[in-house]
Amino acid sequence: TLRLLEVYVSDGNSFSPSVFTRIQIIHVNAQSPIFLQPSYQFEIFENSIVPTLIGSVTAQDQDSGIDGQVYYALTSSGESSLNDFYIITDNGVIYSNISFDREDTDLHSFTVFAFDSGQPQRSSNVNVTIVVLDKNEFPPTIQPNDSLTFFVLEELMYPVFVGVIVAIDGDSGKNADIRFLIVGGDGFNLFYISDHRVIFTNFTFDRE
Repeated sequence: TLRLLEVYVSDGNSFSPSVFTRIQIIHVNAQSPIFLQPSYQFEIFENSIVPTLIGSVTAQDQDSGIDGQVYYALTSSGESSLNDFYIITDNGVIYSNISFDREDTDLHSFTVFAFDSGQPQRSSNVNVTIVVLDKNEFPPTIQPNDSLTFFVLEELMYPVFVGVIVAIDGDSGKNADIRFLIVGGDGFNLFYISDHRVIFTNFTFDRE
């Protein structure tokens, strides 16, 4: 902004010719970019295609002109690698750079910097957390997986404890919840299995 002043000098009796003085108002980069949230958390499914859009961060700068233009950059934090993610410099959109495996690491964190184009340059930062969600990759398997043998005494009033089925699932969370069902065999109606994988008799047996 340019301001123009007309200046006279006087000794009390007479005035000098006027002089025009120009004053240039120089803008100062007074404001730092401010993120709209104190921190960000996003979710991504494991084994997603690369790249996958994860989310975006936004910072605003109250300065005008070039001093208010905001750009973004990633820095590593904790064990997360800068090679795992990338950010679009001028809009803060974050993408995955690898396919994640929840069974390997279920949480990633890094820092995003927002900086303006003023002089002196001002910046701020925010923490970003990425939660890797589980996909149902693995079927449950019974251990041992060939056959099981249990014994039960005859003439005992049911229900009688028979044995416990052990099963494992390589997934995590709800995808690792296992439901047990008896679906066939010549003793189909003679036994039942609880939600806690325990088999009981449903009948009083007579070996004869």
